[in-house]
Amino acid sequence: MTPAEYQEAMRAFIRGNAGLFEDGNIFDPGPEPENGVHWEATWGPRWSWDPPYPNDATRAFNVFVRESQLLARALLREIGQPEVITAVRSVNSWWATRPTALEHETVAVIGALTLDSYPDGETSDPVEAVRLRVAEAEQVWQLWGRPVILGELGYPLKATVPDAVQRAVIAGTLEGLARLPFVLGVNYWVGAPSTDPRDFRTAVFEGRRGAWQPKPAALALARFYASPPRRPDGALALPPWRYGVNQVTDSGFERGESWRIDSAYQRELAAAAAGRSGLRVPGQGTWANASQEVALLPDRCYAVTVRARGPGSARLDVLDLDWKPLASTILRGGADWRTRTLPFSSRAQRNVIIAIRDSEQQGVLDLDDLEVRGCPGPAFE
Repeated sequence: MTPAEYQEAMRAFIRGNAGLFEDGNIFDPGPEPENGVHWEATWGPRWSWDPPYPNDATRAFNVFVRESQLLARALLREIGQPEVITAVRSVNSWWATRPTALEHETVAVIGALTLDSYPDGETSDPVEAVRLRVAEAEQVWQLWGRPVILGELGYPLKATVPDAVQRAVIAGTLEGLARLPFVLGVNYWVGAPSTDPRDFRTAVFEGRRGAWQPKPAALALARFYASPPRRPDGALALPPWRYGVNQVTDSGFERGESWRIDSAYQRELAAAAAGRSGLRVPGQGTWANASQEVALLPDRCYAVTVRARGPGSARLDVLDLDWKPLASTILRGGADWRTRTLPFSSRAQRNVIIAIRDSEQQGVLDLDDLEVRGCPGPAFE
């Protein structure tokens, strides 16, 4: 199944099963997408790392993850279920710990990192098992600065240990994760075993279908979920998407000489959030442009931020020098100033065009403080 075929199947599934969804449900638009047969069938068994990433295959993979994420959100809004959660997108630890294979733009679109991983799977030492699990969660947080969810946590994957060790590891792991404010959720794999031999090791029930009995580790899980850790609002302070030097000249539209601004736009004080002037988009739907060429480094994540106010809308585009789109979004304002963000990957480009386009007839929109900065890199570099 190609990415396009997958997205078409997802479109048909969501539209055809609207009654399945309720507010607060979690819908993963593509669990563990790295395991899809399309990637290996198209680029070979070493597609993610040979040639060295980022490569054509990893770029296509990231595009698929982003597009399927945005499509799922749009479809859920279409069927009247905008509160269904789509940010729980599971990947293995190889992807979660390689920021040049998994792109920052992709993580920005998802909003969180969900791990299906077993860093503790080969050790029979309870202390070491807990250390490995907590260390991996901390590493992912340091790399991305986004919330971490354990989509698959299970012990042991490969080691053979007595029930008492399994219980000690699971209890210690849950206690360790509960102390990490950036860990937002934990899912255990697996409860009752299947025919997969690995399930027999991580399973917290034993017996047979219809007559399962809990192992000691099940009691540790039950206590955790009966009284999960609670954190006050604001306990997790996410770093903003503002890193590095602003690459835009005259971000506040004060002088205008660095911008190419069509005559339909106005630079005026009434359109300013701060300073002497801002940019007023007329909202006439004429596709008039205000644009600036910006120098960047290739294959990096960047984010455009801009403040917007007013009843209208405009299109914000990031384009290559042939005016082919790299990323875009619709800017909408409100009664008060709001900051809008568009993350994007520079890919092979060393120069891009940032363009504001009068795309809709919906009224005036005021813009100010448009900046382009790097996304957070490894360890917030």
